[in-house]
Amino acid sequence: MTRAREPNLPARTAPVDENSMGETRDAWLRTNAGNQAGKVFYKSSDASSITKASASSWNNAVNIHIFPLVDWYDARLNVGARNVGSNNFECDTTQNAPGNPDGGSKFRIVNQARYYLEGAIEYLDTAGEYHVSLGEVVSESRGWTLYYPEDGVDLSSAVLSITKNSLIEINTSEKKMHVSFENLVLEGSRRYLLAVYNSYYIDFYKCSFINAGHDAADVWSHHVTFRSCIFEGSGGSALRFSDDRDFDTDGKGFALLESGNAVVDSLISDFANTCRHYSEGLALGGYGNIISNNHFRSSNMAAIDIALGMARMIHNVFSHISDGSYDDGAIHWVIESPMERGNEVAYNVFFRNGVSEEPCNAETSCYQADIYMDDMAGGMIIHGNVMIKDKVIQSVPPNNNFAVINWLGILINGGADVTVYENAFVGPKDGSTTGVIYKNKASLFTQTCGGTIWPDDETCGNTGVCAGDVFYKTMRQYDYLNEPWASQYPELSIYDASPSSGSNYYCANTRSCPMAAWNNTVICNAGSGGALTNRAIWPSDSASSQSDEAVETVNVPKRNIALTEYGNKVGQSYTLNIDSIETSGMASVLQFAKQVSENAEASSPSCDEGLRSGATRSDLTGRFNNPCTDTWASDGMDSCDPCSSSKCAPRDLVNDQCSC
Repeated sequence: MTRAREPNLPARTAPVDENSMGETRDAWLRTNAGNQAGKVFYKSSDASSITKASASSWNNAVNIHIFPLVDWYDARLNVGARNVGSNNFECDTTQNAPGNPDGGSKFRIVNQARYYLEGAIEYLDTAGEYHVSLGEVVSESRGWTLYYPEDGVDLSSAVLSITKNSLIEINTSEKKMHVSFENLVLEGSRRYLLAVYNSYYIDFYKCSFINAGHDAADVWSHHVTFRSCIFEGSGGSALRFSDDRDFDTDGKGFALLESGNAVVDSLISDFANTCRHYSEGLALGGYGNIISNNHFRSSNMAAIDIALGMARMIHNVFSHISDGSYDDGAIHWVIESPMERGNEVAYNVFFRNGVSEEPCNAETSCYQADIYMDDMAGGMIIHGNVMIKDKVIQSVPPNNNFAVINWLGILINGGADVTVYENAFVGPKDGSTTGVIYKNKASLFTQTCGGTIWPDDETCGNTGVCAGDVFYKTMRQYDYLNEPWASQYPELSIYDASPSSGSNYYCANTRSCPMAAWNNTVICNAGSGGALTNRAIWPSDSASSQSDEAVETVNVPKRNIALTEYGNKVGQSYTLNIDSIETSGMASVLQFAKQVSENAEASSPSCDEGLRSGATRSDLTGRFNNPCTDTWASDGMDSCDPCSSSKCAPRDLVNDQCSC
């Protein structure tokens, strides 16, 4: 179901069955001018949308969902006075900036900001929509819920549930529950469908979580597993994991305690459909979680947002994820300190993510990547993935309010200690995007050095982030130079958590600076489609959109010291009709991904560029294709080897060398 809104969402064109790759449906209005008084100036062509709600609905129930400044921050506000003659209306807020609720003058709304309206009964005009009234039509009424049924709904037996409470809440002093829920269908809540707090060893098998107004499942616990489940139609995240342990209960090493959570063989679809800001398919808190053989599809936001470390995200499929969002990707990560590390992204298939007709607001960081490691996220390995990012349907920036897009497989924004090997990337052909993406070329890998190239001021190594900031305080709080951290991550010993001050010190030129992008390795990959699809782009490269501001040893590390790049193969071009492959569904997409992988393999006799045979473990990717998922969920990844019956190259590269 979808909350009634204006404008309506486009009709579905892709099937909703489990075999479908999905799609992201989106429709927005656009502002016609910017201001700093919280006003929305609308286009004359949109006047019918603005006046559609009656005065009673507008004054009592309508709110606006708007991206007021950038394309990754959204706000939902009540509307104020409607000034039809001047083509504008107020937003009822005292926030002095997006994300700042502490009062003050109303915040800035830029020209061409996108928005839609919701809350009015008059917006209920399309099958599949529902409306929750706020008493705006009948005085003293507590309101009601209305639903416009889709074809095939049996109204004689249908039950419409929009409760504010969780349908199931587990919160017990017993802690270790050892309970399994099987074949349950939880559907229809204005907030959570499931809440699990302080309760451990709980398994959900073949359960469905449908139509949650907020997050479908909120888990603040550990050793909670979801196997062969379906999450469909979440207003916020489909599933949010947080470990309930902390410094007070378990000491400085608590963040290295295995959370034991797992999501395997599940379908996570159509999430973040109302809460657009950091509402991911899976908000992955905790340490050592296993996310394997799932299908994430059909959302404007990231499928996985990581916190802490040692997560294993393997053998999943991501399709039509982060469509219409920028400064975002199918997998997204922002760290609070370098202690969050050890994550692995491997053997996944990324298929046509980021596809949208929406251009990128120029106020935004206009990058679109399958794997988007933001704000110094690093200390991870990325290998054996197939990234098919050939389709770009965005329009050329219509004016200076919009910008071209950096289109790539992997973005690292300042992260250090990142190793990328044996991935295969298919991008659009050079020149085919006619001014939509930067220089009409996609790239495999881009490092943007966000920790040092865009400082807030010149203090503390020209980063603006000083020893008293949470970034460094967290390192000292964890006691990062001592046990258990020293054994788990000995490379942390190189870091200095008390950066020097003064404008003459450049953190980017210092290996001990945890905000600087050192030790990046991009080797033995392959790319198809263009000149950069097998390349690693450094800010100082001429191919980088940052080349005019990047100065090596000043605001970015020196390329030939900080980046290792070799053995990356130019792959073959494809004349196949990938649209037809997508229409045929999952099996055809996985077969195509396997073909991409095989074509990316190193060739004899030199074997010095490309992937080893079996490097992507293609036969194991996707739901129900891995014989080990159930065992992994209960006993960890060491408990079962899926390669006993499938062709697999070893996980690690021998001596960091490409080979056949």
